[in-house]
Amino acid sequence: MEKSPENEEKSATLPSSRGKQFFYILKQNWLTIFYVSLLYFVALFPLIFFMGLSYIHYSASLEGGSSTGEQLFSLILLTIGISLPCFLFLSIGSAGAYGYFGETLQHNDAGFSSFWKSIQKLWLPFLLLYFAEWFFFAFTLFNYGFYLYVDFSAPAKLAFLIISCILLFLFALAKPYFILQILFFKTPFISLVRNALLLPFTRLFHSLSTLFVSNLFYVLFLFWPMGYLFILVVLYIIFGGAVSILFSLLFNFSSLEKNLPKEQLGRLYHGGLNDSLEEGESPR
Repeated sequence: MEKSPENEEKSATLPSSRGKQFFYILKQNWLTIFYVSLLYFVALFPLIFFMGLSYIHYSASLEGGSSTGEQLFSLILLTIGISLPCFLFLSIGSAGAYGYFGETLQHNDAGFSSFWKSIQKLWLPFLLLYFAEWFFFAFTLFNYGFYLYVDFSAPAKLAFLIISCILLFLFALAKPYFILQILFFKTPFISLVRNALLLPFTRLFHSLSTLFVSNLFYVLFLFWPMGYLFILVVLYIIFGGAVSILFSLLFNFSSLEKNLPKEQLGRLYHGGLNDSLEEGESPR
């Protein structure tokens, strides 16, 4: 079908690579991205607040020296219990934020209303996904407390802790690919899990570097000077959460482009890009 001059002109203004699309989307949608980032932070805040509170209480108990191992382990169990509703609340905000950027990656002009529509459409799969994330987080935290404070065989306790850390890491690698399939494909459950577990290893360095960069704000929180922490928090509230989501979606999607047939990707192959690429040429 022949393109109209209007469509040709619009196509010519679109970015020609995923890297350029990242900055193009930020430039064209900065105000909406600010609103999305704000709402995402509201969803994330209870988890940050209660985990921070638990960490302060735990550190104070350690420094005081008066708490028994049983009391410290009970505090870890309490943290695990409190974190569950926080993870589930975060899943709602994540459904809206990821859904908004999923629409934006295809059209470059998704409106703010897509945030609320995405919550209505995606709340259940995201609720299940974040429950799974909580489970692996809770399993690791439990084994950490079990290793330190429960009288049991030391080699067995260490093995449990190592296994739980490996599982949590594997889930962190697979999570972006679960989300990509939820957003863009109707994948049977078994295929969804298989793809999410295998795709990170097809381009392992790419997956690891994308995971690191998209979570850079969380890494900075660990090392940022306490006196200037307010600056980092403000930056995260304004753009950090939303930009991390956009970066993760955009650059993990390039792994799908490398590993899935063009026919299977359909219009997503050039979604939001200049579609004048040569036949067989992959967006970078």
